[in-house]
Amino acid sequence: MASSISPEKLSNSKISASQSKTLHEVEIAGVKLKLKTSNNIDRVNQLVELVDTEVTKALDMSQTRSLQNAALVAALNLAEELIRQKETAQTDLQTLKKQAQSIISDLESSQLPQTDH
Repeated sequence: MASSISPEKLSNSKISASQSKTLHEVEIAGVKLKLKTSNNIDRVNQLVELVDTEVTKALDMSQTRSLQNAALVAALNLAEELIRQKETAQTDLQTLKKQAQSIISDLESSQLPQTDH
């Protein structure tokens, strides 16, 4: 089960105040880790839950029950999803650009009625 334990503030003279990092103790697929990150606790929990879910799914489907293999399969699955979402976003962006250009072209070519003052 994914969990996050109370964070501790870390002080590091090489890190500016805006980049201060917090240490989070988490557990993914039964492995305890310490993560130092500038993300807030909600984001850390969200990330840990996502990775834990993917690794656990991969472990459940694995015949060898190798954590290392499951982690690699989970990473590939997440990478595939990321690439798919980037491609979808790029396609959507191109569609919106074409629509915007069409609207601008229509507006520029339309003739507004002349008003006499």
